[in-house]
Amino acid sequence: MRSIVLILVLILNVSHAQSDIAIDWVKDNAVRMDQSYGMSYLTKRHEIQILGFGEASHGQGSFFTHKANSFKWLAENAGYSVFALEAGFSEALRINDYVLFGHGSAREGLEYLNYGVWEIEEFVDLIE
Repeated sequence: MRSIVLILVLILNVSHAQSDIAIDWVKDNAVRMDQSYGMSYLTKRHEIQILGFGEASHGQGSFFTHKANSFKWLAENAGYSVFALEAGFSEALRINDYVLFGHGSAREGLEYLNYGVWEIEEFVDLIE
């Protein structure tokens, strides 16, 4: 009896997950990026206003290098000018003060975040 219940639960979960509206939307709208850091496609789609950059591993330099290159390309070629960070507001203020007013340094701002995996040279370059 337990086996049958478990199988039914698994079938219901799988069938529900496949009909999930959010997952279907992502599948229908996801775009594989090209060699201009994947961004030239986005400049042709003016309805796109917010972009999210994730990574498979926090603190790995190659992900931050790609993020920095992508954001630089977007700022220079598509007019994007805001980079939001997954961090506390008060902790991120030091980075914001450095970017906007030159107070402190990029490295000091990262240290104040108190999130060690982000204290890498590639993230300093992104802030710079």
